[in-house]
Amino acid sequence: MASIHEARQRFALVMRTTKWIDEVEWGVADLREPFTDTCNITKNEYKAYVETLNLSVNRVPGECINGHQLLDFRENLWLHTTSILLSLMVLRDTYKDVGIINPSYHDFVLPEQKRRVAAGFGASDPKNKRVIGVIHIDRHWVAFLIDRTIGNGAKKATCFMFDPLQSQRNYTVIQKSVRTVIECVLQLGAW
Repeated sequence: MASIHEARQRFALVMRTTKWIDEVEWGVADLREPFTDTCNITKNEYKAYVETLNLSVNRVPGECINGHQLLDFRENLWLHTTSILLSLMVLRDTYKDVGIINPSYHDFVLPEQKRRVAAGFGASDPKNKRVIGVIHIDRHWVAFLIDRTIGNGAKKATCFMFDPLQSQRNYTVIQKSVRTVIECVLQLGAW
C-alpha cells in the first residue's frame, strides 16, 4: 500500500511539473550563456521528457538519483539540496579536475560527520585542481571555490567565497566552515 501511495505522489509531481511547463513564460532575449542551447527546445519536448522520465533510480555519471527528485527544477523548488547537488555534479562532469563538496555536510553537528559527508563525492582527490562547495545559510545559498592552482606549496590553496547578500556574517560562517571542515577534507593548511 505504501508503494501505491508513493507512486501517486510521484505522478502528481509529474502533473504539477507539466502544468508549470505549460504556464511558464520567458523571453528568448532573457537567456544568457550557457543556457542559450535550450532556445530551440519546445514546451512539448520538455513535457515529453518529464512524462517519460524514470521516476525511480537514475544513474547520473557516477551517482544514483531518484528521477522524481529532478522534478524539483520548477517554480522556486530549484533551491532544494537535491537540485543544487545535481547542478554541482554537472559542473564536476563538465569541467576537468573539478571536485564537489556535498552541500548536506553543513547540516550535521559532529565535525567527523561533517567531514565524512563533505568528502562523499570524492572532493579530496588530489588531482582536483578546484573544488566547489555550496551551503545553505538562513534561507539562501552561498558558495566557495577552493583553487589549488593558486597557492604557495603543496598543502596550500586559495579560497574564493560568494554570498549574494554580501553579508559579513555569512562570510564568517563560510570561512569557519572551510577552515574547520573543508581544509581537513582536502588536507590543506591555512589559506
